[in-house]
Amino acid sequence: MNFVGNYAKTARQLLILFLFAGITACGGGGGSSASPPVGSSPPPPPAPSPQDPGEEIIDNEVSGSVGDGPVAHATLEVRNKHDDLLLTYSSDEQASYTFTVKEKGKNYPVRFMAYDGTDMVTGTIPDFVMTSALLRPAKKSRGNINPHSTIMVGVAERLGGIDDVNYYKGRDIAMSALNFGMDRALIDDPIATEVDATNAAMLVKTSESLGEMVRRTRDALIGTGVSTGDEVMVALSADLVDGVVDGRGANGANARIAAVSTLTSAQVLVEGLVNDLKVNGVSATQRMDDAIRTILGNGSPSAKTEDVYISADMLKQTELTLQAAWALTGDPAIDSLYNAVKGIPAGSQPSAIRGTLPDADTALAT
Repeated sequence: MNFVGNYAKTARQLLILFLFAGITACGGGGGSSASPPVGSSPPPPPAPSPQDPGEEIIDNEVSGSVGDGPVAHATLEVRNKHDDLLLTYSSDEQASYTFTVKEKGKNYPVRFMAYDGTDMVTGTIPDFVMTSALLRPAKKSRGNINPHSTIMVGVAERLGGIDDVNYYKGRDIAMSALNFGMDRALIDDPIATEVDATNAAMLVKTSESLGEMVRRTRDALIGTGVSTGDEVMVALSADLVDGVVDGRGANGANARIAAVSTLTSAQVLVEGLVNDLKVNGVSATQRMDDAIRTILGNGSPSAKTEDVYISADMLKQTELTLQAAWALTGDPAIDSLYNAVKGIPAGSQPSAIRGTLPDADTALAT
């Protein structure tokens, strides 16, 4: 396998990480080195409001959508920067919500938390608490809650708190390291982007992919002290302050979780490339498509996961995880799969590559 640039460097680091983590199914031993920076320099954050709203109470009408798979009747908690509970609400049958936050500007950022309800894809309650945040008040705001927003907020908090700089750093890290196919040409910010017929399929598919990676990581580590999806999300958020899942980062990073999540990410990404994501061991394509129709409403144009193109960032993430898996195992099946993925042009449809990728399921098993 021909590694290039930072991806080869990161793969070698992850090999050391896997050895350090001591994954029983794969071997054991070692440590991890520092990680490279991620991506290009982000654009500067927008300038703060020219007038500090201070003591003025602002009526901020917030609308959004909650989803791993879209979650109907989720319980939402809204809290200010002091963690004071401002209100509780719930998402509707279409996983959407609109409520008004009445709060002083000086008490922003405001955070949202979503839990309970029914995930339209899994048919159960969400596997972890999802979070989101608004930096400042406005007359109207968009505030989606999903697995990517949860990573964004988690990274920002561990970088020193949710402010202009850390919010955008958290966003760029999440969209690079754990995008799972979310393309910034359609969804630049998973919190602030309005969900419509042009991006709903991508949002549902990529959110479900990240959620499924968390579930598989949790399930693989049950019996080792990890028992919930929340523990996985906390560890990944802490790990990602340096921009890459490598077992190093802020307090709470976990080498074992980093190692297993890298392998489960490879599994999920390969399934996503051909639009055959397995959720709880069963193909979830139809359930995701049904959920997309539900959140868009019967009068909206048809949107399907099959129509979600393969983004350049998804290919990069897939290549990196496969490099790490090959560095660990040396399995020629992973080598063949990596080389096949390298040949996929960005923008391809799943139908164009279905049936062309080598089988490496056994080699990628956790």
